[in-house]
Amino acid sequence: MKHLYRKFLCLILLTAVALLTGCEQLTLENGKYETSLSGRDDFAAVYEDLIFIRVREPSDDPASNSYWDWAGKFKIESDGHILLKMDKPLARKWDFHYDFYRRNGMITVYDLGAENSYNLRLRPASGYAPRNGSSQTQGSFPVYR
Repeated sequence: MKHLYRKFLCLILLTAVALLTGCEQLTLENGKYETSLSGRDDFAAVYEDLIFIRVREPSDDPASNSYWDWAGKFKIESDGHILLKMDKPLARKWDFHYDFYRRNGMITVYDLGAENSYNLRLRPASGYAPRNGSSQTQGSFPVYR
């Protein structure tokens, strides 16, 4: 009886491990995601499970250039919806105006008040290019003069 109990317990443990390792978690690549819309400075910066978001404040006045900023942890649901881990009052305010989704390696921002959307694309990493043409380095860091 003890032997059968151990086999059963081992089977349950192996099943649990198999189920947990089979799940793929959606993530975003680390870096800065920027909009290409002229006159807007919306962006998101991602590092691991942390995100900093800056979006234009919802307003009836299109000339307004105020922005909402928020930083904290996030997670991505299976449909790509990005959930910002905010306190409830702040989440209600943001959720009323914006939805964020991971789509094709970009962040799609749905502006619910304006009934439109736009993408924040990952800014390509650029290598260091010295202004004076010098390529001296010390270790792995460029030498600034």
